[in-house]
Amino acid sequence: MKYLRTSDLAKAVGVHPNTVRRYVDRGLLPPVEHSPSGYRRFTQCLLIACVWLVRSMATNIRAKLSINREFVSSMPLSAVTWEMRWSLPMF
Repeated sequence: MKYLRTSDLAKAVGVHPNTVRRYVDRGLLPPVEHSPSGYRRFTQCLLIACVWLVRSMATNIRAKLSINREFVSSMPLSAVTWEMRWSLPMF
């Protein structure tokens, strides 16, 4: 069986290696075995799980941002605070 290291998995999914480590540490991905030298060893199944996790988190964040942006843009300009305007990224 071919294993992926943390950096390989992160590159395949498009996130930073620390993000993958954080997912495992917080329980978003199941615990993985370690090589004799201490590297995490991810299977192809975990690669698929990580892709699903990253896509679902990105979709959820985009949905929340669009809802917040619509809410703020519907308010009268005098009611929108500086923090509200600058806390929403523009893309």
